[in-house]
Amino acid sequence: MNSEKARELQWEWYRQLASLDRKVLAAQATETNLAAMQAFVAAQLPDHPLPPGLAGMEFADAVLRLRQNDRAWNRSLMEALIRADDLVKEQNLPQAVATLRSFSSICPWRLYAEVALNQVDSYANGEPAQ
Repeated sequence: MNSEKARELQWEWYRQLASLDRKVLAAQATETNLAAMQAFVAAQLPDHPLPPGLAGMEFADAVLRLRQNDRAWNRSLMEALIRADDLVKEQNLPQAVATLRSFSSICPWRLYAEVALNQVDSYANGEPAQ
Protein backbone atom coordinates (compact mmCIF):
# COMPACT_ATOMS: atom_id res chain seq x y z
CA MET A 1 0.00 0.00 0.00
CA ASN A 2 1.42 3.39 -0.92
CA SER A 3 1.80 6.15 1.64
CA GLU A 4 -0.99 8.28 0.13
CA LYS A 5 -3.47 5.40 0.39
CA ALA A 6 -2.30 4.68 3.94
CA ARG A 7 -2.87 8.32 4.86
CA GLU A 8 -6.36 8.26 3.34
CA LEU A 9 -7.23 5.17 5.36
CA GLN A 10 -5.84 6.74 8.51
CA TRP A 11 -7.97 9.87 7.99
CA GLU A 12 -11.05 7.76 7.24
CA TRP A 13 -10.54 5.76 10.43
CA TYR A 14 -10.02 8.94 12.47
CA ARG A 15 -13.13 10.66 11.09
CA GLN A 16 -15.28 7.61 11.70
CA LEU A 17 -14.01 7.37 15.26
CA ALA A 18 -14.41 11.10 15.90
CA SER A 19 -18.00 11.02 14.63
CA LEU A 20 -19.09 8.77 17.48
CA ASP A 21 -21.08 9.96 20.47
CA ARG A 22 -18.91 10.71 23.52
CA LYS A 23 -20.09 7.67 25.49
CA VAL A 24 -19.68 5.34 22.54
CA LEU A 25 -16.28 6.85 21.87
CA ALA A 26 -15.22 6.27 25.48
CA ALA A 27 -15.99 2.59 25.02
CA GLN A 28 -13.61 2.60 22.04
CA ALA A 29 -10.66 3.51 24.28
CA THR A 30 -8.84 0.25 23.66
CA GLU A 31 -5.08 -0.17 23.51
CA THR A 32 -5.41 -0.72 19.76
CA ASN A 33 -7.42 2.46 19.20
CA LEU A 34 -5.16 4.50 21.47
CA ALA A 35 -2.11 3.28 19.54
CA ALA A 36 -3.82 4.04 16.22
CA MET A 37 -4.81 7.51 17.44
CA GLN A 38 -1.26 8.17 18.63
CA ALA A 39 0.05 7.11 15.22
CA PHE A 40 -2.46 9.36 13.48
CA VAL A 41 -1.57 12.35 15.65
CA ALA A 42 2.17 11.70 15.22
CA ALA A 43 1.71 11.68 11.43
CA GLN A 44 -0.66 14.63 11.16
CA LEU A 45 0.27 16.82 14.13
CA PRO A 46 3.92 15.94 14.70
CA ASP A 47 4.51 18.78 17.17
CA HIS A 48 1.44 17.95 19.28
CA PRO A 49 1.64 14.37 20.58
CA LEU A 50 -1.37 12.75 22.16
CA PRO A 51 -0.86 12.10 25.87
CA PRO A 52 -0.16 8.43 26.59
CA GLY A 53 -2.45 6.22 28.63
CA LEU A 54 -5.77 7.92 27.90
CA ALA A 55 -8.70 5.79 28.99
CA GLY A 56 -12.46 6.03 28.78
CA MET A 57 -13.79 9.58 28.85
CA GLU A 58 -10.27 11.05 28.70
CA PHE A 59 -9.78 9.29 25.37
CA ALA A 60 -13.21 10.41 24.14
CA ASP A 61 -12.59 14.02 25.17
CA ALA A 62 -9.14 14.05 23.54
CA VAL A 63 -10.56 12.72 20.27
CA LEU A 64 -13.44 15.21 20.31
CA ARG A 65 -11.10 18.14 21.04
CA LEU A 66 -8.87 16.98 18.23
CA ARG A 67 -11.84 16.84 15.87
CA GLN A 68 -12.93 20.33 16.91
CA ASN A 69 -9.41 21.62 16.22
CA ASP A 70 -9.32 19.73 12.91
CA ARG A 71 -12.57 21.36 11.81
CA ALA A 72 -11.36 24.83 12.76
CA TRP A 73 -8.14 24.43 10.77
CA ASN A 74 -10.05 22.96 7.84
CA ARG A 75 -12.25 26.08 7.79
CA SER A 76 -9.15 28.27 8.03
CA LEU A 77 -7.66 26.44 5.07
CA MET A 78 -10.81 27.03 3.03
CA GLU A 79 -10.72 30.73 3.92
CA ALA A 80 -7.04 30.96 2.90
CA LEU A 81 -7.71 29.19 -0.41
CA ILE A 82 -10.65 31.44 -1.21
CA ARG A 83 -8.65 34.55 -0.29
CA ALA A 84 -5.72 33.39 -2.42
CA ASP A 85 -7.96 32.65 -5.40
CA ASP A 86 -9.54 36.09 -5.05
CA LEU A 87 -6.07 37.65 -5.06
CA VAL A 88 -5.09 35.70 -8.17
CA LYS A 89 -8.23 36.92 -9.91
CA GLU A 90 -7.19 40.46 -8.91
CA GLN A 91 -3.82 39.82 -10.59
CA ASN A 92 -2.00 39.76 -7.25
CA LEU A 93 -0.22 36.42 -7.45
CA PRO A 94 2.58 37.37 -5.00
CA GLN A 95 0.06 38.16 -2.26
CA ALA A 96 -1.89 34.98 -3.03
CA VAL A 97 1.27 32.93 -2.65
CA ALA A 98 2.18 34.78 0.55
CA THR A 99 -1.28 34.10 1.98
CA LEU A 100 -0.96 30.36 1.40
CA ARG A 101 2.65 30.16 2.57
CA SER A 102 1.71 32.04 5.73
CA PHE A 103 -1.14 29.62 6.39
CA SER A 104 1.15 26.67 5.76
CA SER A 105 3.75 27.99 8.19
CA ILE A 106 1.32 28.25 11.10
CA CYS A 107 -1.04 25.34 10.48
CA PRO A 108 -0.23 22.41 12.78
CA TRP A 109 -2.09 19.92 10.58
CA ARG A 110 0.31 18.44 8.03
CA LEU A 111 -2.41 17.63 5.47
CA TYR A 112 -3.88 21.14 5.47
CA ALA A 113 -0.45 22.76 5.25
CA GLU A 114 0.35 20.51 2.28
CA VAL A 115 -2.90 21.45 0.53
CA ALA A 116 -1.99 25.13 0.83
CA LEU A 117 1.48 24.51 -0.60
CA ASN A 118 0.05 22.37 -3.40
CA GLN A 119 -2.09 25.34 -4.40
CA VAL A 120 1.05 27.52 -4.44
CA ASP A 121 2.60 24.96 -6.81
CA SER A 122 -0.53 25.09 -8.98
CA TYR A 123 -0.20 28.85 -9.25
CA ALA A 124 3.49 28.49 -10.11
CA ASN A 125 2.57 26.04 -12.86
CA GLY A 126 0.15 28.52 -14.35
CA GLU A 127 -3.00 26.69 -13.35
CA PRO A 128 -5.91 29.10 -12.97
CA ALA A 129 -7.69 29.85 -9.73
CA GLN A 130 -10.63 27.54 -9.28
